[in-house]
Amino acid sequence: MQSPETSSYVELSFQRSATQVTRLYRFVKDFYDQLPPAARERIALAVYELFENAVKYTAEGEPIGRVDIHHGPDGPRVIALTRNRARPEDVRILAARIGAMDAATDAFEHYQSVIRGVQEGAGSGLGLARVWYEAGGRISYRTDDDGYVEIRCEIDMRGEEGEA
Repeated sequence: MQSPETSSYVELSFQRSATQVTRLYRFVKDFYDQLPPAARERIALAVYELFENAVKYTAEGEPIGRVDIHHGPDGPRVIALTRNRARPEDVRILAARIGAMDAATDAFEHYQSVIRGVQEGAGSGLGLARVWYEAGGRISYRTDDDGYVEIRCEIDMRGEEGEA
């Protein structure tokens, strides 16, 4: 018999400040200190990059970030979410970047391509590429009619030593 899925989480509303993002990174890393170091690093990286983007691309108001650890029948997984009001042009760029990741067959090759683009001055997307390649996170997004965008990153923690 499979056990039902359970979850523990932390949710934060935060000021649009690069200093705040660094503090949030440290907070999340410390909050999940019961996890093995490699897992903690993956989660912290994903949270940092997603929260940094939320701060950078919030058109008005304060972004919201949430980090969940789900314990389900398929093993533990972490879901990091950000929600913020974004400008339509930023949503179009986000859609293109996530579309490029979805179309790519190799996370490392995509990451290298984004790095080359940054070096050539062609815009970024590096944070999302890092989350996919370095943290192993699957990234998706959705928008609503009020101009909010929610970015979701799911990291499978099965096989991590000392699982969540």
